[in-house]
Amino acid sequence: MILNVRPAFYRDATHRAWGHLGLPIVDAPLLVPQKIPSAVPAAIQFDAIVFTSQLAVDAFDATDAWREKRVFAVGAATALAATNAGYREVVCTGQDAADLTATLAADRSLRVIYPSAVEVAADLARAFPDRVTRVPVYRTDISPELPSAVVQELRAASYVFVPLLSRRSARAAQLAFTNAGLSRATVNATSVAISLAALDMSDRAPWRAQTVAAEPTVAGVAEEIARHAGSLMAGSLMKAA
Repeated sequence: MILNVRPAFYRDATHRAWGHLGLPIVDAPLLVPQKIPSAVPAAIQFDAIVFTSQLAVDAFDATDAWREKRVFAVGAATALAATNAGYREVVCTGQDAADLTATLAADRSLRVIYPSAVEVAADLARAFPDRVTRVPVYRTDISPELPSAVVQELRAASYVFVPLLSRRSARAAQLAFTNAGLSRATVNATSVAISLAALDMSDRAPWRAQTVAAEPTVAGVAEEIARHAGSLMAGSLMKAA
């Protein structure tokens, strides 16, 4: 089974991305986004907007003046969300913050606003202090408890894959497993990190195995799950034989 700990906001997209794997997907959102009040400067001060997540697109209160600005988006899903929100010019810069950083470094004249979560993995405003203004527009709270029915399913499952798409999701999953009394001894769980940054290196990590997607995307995570699931099934068949 796949334990989906992503915010409920992403449920449908996640099921579309991983449903073809043929594994049951159990939803247990451990990250809960909350829109927060934010002091947004006047649009006239900026040339472009940076979005690194669909949640940021959703939380940013855009006026028509903002929708006329060029948008730099990380990932195709974020770019599509910005297009659907009415932004006129949307550029997908690549799959991760490194691609976006290279894009911003290439044009030193751009003045950019960066609507974001309160906590970010890579703060572009620190990388470009003279040109990027970061404005937190939402926070992501951790829900530290797994529903009892989900805990029972985890204990009963032969194999569990836990995709971790951020450092915060890794912390949330570890906390929820610990609170539920789940450990390496009780659950055969493999965490699948979207990148090295999301890899849970804590000594208390409850995973029997950890792996990292070759490509830092939701689709890349799906491919890594498929690879490991195939190896596990092959091993089981060999033992049975």
